[in-house]
Amino acid sequence: MTNYLIVCDGGARGNPGPAASGFVIVVDDQPIYQAGYYWGLKTNNQAEYYAVITALTWLSQQPLKAGDLVVVRSDSQLVVNQVVGNYKVKVAHLRPLVSQVLSLSQDIKSKGVNLTFNHQLRRHTDLADALVNQVLDLVQSL
Repeated sequence: MTNYLIVCDGGARGNPGPAASGFVIVVDDQPIYQAGYYWGLKTNNQAEYYAVITALTWLSQQPLKAGDLVVVRSDSQLVVNQVVGNYKVKVAHLRPLVSQVLSLSQDIKSKGVNLTFNHQLRRHTDLADALVNQVLDLVQSL
């Protein structure tokens, strides 16, 4: 059994504005993979969702086994609560993103993986936040 912690973050400088997302995969307290992406002009919430989508896409391509535990950590209360069904999705442009997260989640769970979403304060997502800022700083410097 493998325990995965996926730390996600997204952000936009302006809302909407230049947006990026990042995620870090941690296994046994060791980061094993990280990625950051630039998305063009998007909202903060879109960037947060893209972080979760890209992380779950990466995870779905791994050799997951029944009994593996995956915790997705995000500092976005909105994303976590929409994905787990506590909040309604009122903004139309977020609905396809929520659907994509739910579809990826279902695919992962169908392998017998225990997948949960966890809201944490930003200080617990600082590795992913640093990736977001690196990407945005790089794009801004071009």
